[in-house]
Amino acid sequence: MAFESSAFLWALPIALVPLIMHFYMRSKAPSVQFDAMMFLVLEGGSTATIRWTQAIMLAVRTLLIAVIIIIFARPYVVRPAVVGAQGPVSLVVVLDDSLSMRLGSAGFTPWDHATAKAMDMLSELNPESEVVVVASGYPVRSWPPVGEVWTPQKARRHILKMTATMARGDLGQATKIGLERVRLLGPRQRRMFIASDFRSSDLVGMPDPEEFHGVTVNSFDALFHIVPENRAIISALAVPDRTVSTNRVKVAVELLNGSLEPFDDVLTVRIGLASIARRVECPPGQVCAYEFVMEANERFGEVRIPSDELPEDDVRWFSARSRNSVLIVNGAPRRQAEEDEEFFLRKALQLKIADSPVYTLSRVYPDDMSPVHLAAADIVILANVGGFRPAQIQALADFVARGGGVLISAGDNFDKITDESWNALLPSLPVERLFVSNPRYIISGQDLEQSSSLNMLQEIGRLLDDVDISWLSFLGVGWPQGSSVLIQTDASLPLLVERRIGSGAVLLWLSTLDRDWTDFPLRPAYAPFVRWAVSHLQSFMAALGRSSITVNDARRVSLTTTRADVVTPGGEIITFKSSGEFTQTSVPGVYLINYYEGSGAEPTGSDVFLVNTDSSESFLARPNEIPFADTEEVAPVDPLPEKKVPWHPWLLGVALLLFVAEAWLRGRV
Repeated sequence: MAFESSAFLWALPIALVPLIMHFYMRSKAPSVQFDAMMFLVLEGGSTATIRWTQAIMLAVRTLLIAVIIIIFARPYVVRPAVVGAQGPVSLVVVLDDSLSMRLGSAGFTPWDHATAKAMDMLSELNPESEVVVVASGYPVRSWPPVGEVWTPQKARRHILKMTATMARGDLGQATKIGLERVRLLGPRQRRMFIASDFRSSDLVGMPDPEEFHGVTVNSFDALFHIVPENRAIISALAVPDRTVSTNRVKVAVELLNGSLEPFDDVLTVRIGLASIARRVECPPGQVCAYEFVMEANERFGEVRIPSDELPEDDVRWFSARSRNSVLIVNGAPRRQAEEDEEFFLRKALQLKIADSPVYTLSRVYPDDMSPVHLAAADIVILANVGGFRPAQIQALADFVARGGGVLISAGDNFDKITDESWNALLPSLPVERLFVSNPRYIISGQDLEQSSSLNMLQEIGRLLDDVDISWLSFLGVGWPQGSSVLIQTDASLPLLVERRIGSGAVLLWLSTLDRDWTDFPLRPAYAPFVRWAVSHLQSFMAALGRSSITVNDARRVSLTTTRADVVTPGGEIITFKSSGEFTQTSVPGVYLINYYEGSGAEPTGSDVFLVNTDSSESFLARPNEIPFADTEEVAPVDPLPEKKVPWHPWLLGVALLLFVAEAWLRGRV
């Protein structure tokens, strides 16, 4: 026991004052002689009781004064802050909640075992410990926010609500974040608990051993009781069948047999109502490739195998929309077909060149073009078009914003454009036609994102030296952001202009693609140029956030209409009123985007994008040793924290009891 105000203890002799006064008064008391001494003799028993009562009362008074003095001295005892052998710690719990942790076995998954172990560990912690939880599924998350901590009990409640995701894992990044968080916690023993299936791909990017200095690591192998076996579709890709100019595609499929037994089962490929089911074989531990040829009458398809203990990777969706379909809008048809632009464009695009796609061509006239035509096309060529209605122009702008491509050529009809609605497509309206004589051409497309596209354009530029262009259409000033000149003359007159709109682009050739203003169609550069332009515009559709993204990746929704509704595989509808990133892609499947104009109930256009699991999660190979030293019993490196337990509340109670006892005894005397 110790005292906070020990000086008061010097006053303890005051407690003897009642005793001193008692003996002093007794010595001074006079002797009184009674005549009837017999009465006193007969009352001897009562006299003894009175004497004992007075003695006890004297002791109570002495003790009461001593207790009051001790209360003023504020006594206390020093004890451990919490009863137990271990003090509070700073702990980070890193849980692998990626797809592979959903692997089922006997009704339990690695995730079940990992969370059970974490719950047991948290229940044994000192209640005053500080806890942070980190999840390694993409994107890596941590709770609570930086600067805050949880108690073990609150961390337990949070983990109970967590589930394994269907996303890829990044255990290395999660561990690095865990190290950063644990070093921000209090000056206590720092610990990290990592629970994972510790697949080889998970360990990429792990911190170096020296980065763990000062942190005690406990690891738990959630696959210690499971033989990791898995079969999965890890790739599915549809490419146009170049042997025919139809909607037929070749679907290339890769199957992983990560089990110990040969795979001998049915693999099914489906595009719309068309499907192929074939029994295939794949040896244990191998990746096997298969090819299927079928009609692509829908925008997407799927590949399936029978479900196993990880069913999420037994199905994969693929895009079948890239059919190399080109729509030619003929704005100036001729009586002699050999004279108009459609004739020359068809000749250029239908050339059979090795390792070059075969394009599916269709033609429509300006008055007839509708969103239905755009839905079936990858690329649209406006050949000397000038008479579009505003609704048609807006439909084209929407088509481009969603990743489509438009190639526009000038001409007599193009020069007559005055409708301001064309500003949705063009950098600026045409203002005049300029005569040029023997121009030289300069490639200035340094803004092209793909170096291969720029290299090809430079090669074509060398062939343009033989091309004689007599007339050019000249655009007004005030070009919007995203517009650039790819080819210009030596007089700095733009010849080929690109404008980016949303996820797509418009290419504007400011001369004709027939022989009206130039001899370009008769020169060797014509076919390479037209095919380059179509290929370049197709690259925007291919880069449209990828037709197939992985779980929890974001998908850009480019909005040029009033609103867009994204419909998830579960039927949930998320509305966009402006362009933005769609991030709610936690479930694999087909996501539909419906575009609406005004308050209309019927969509004016639609698009789909696909979400698949990350194929890296299907490979369950593990290293020979887990790169963490598991230390189950960890001795604290700091002395156990102590706290003062005051005694004066108890002594106040004792003093109260003594007061009551003294009053009772006084009444007995």
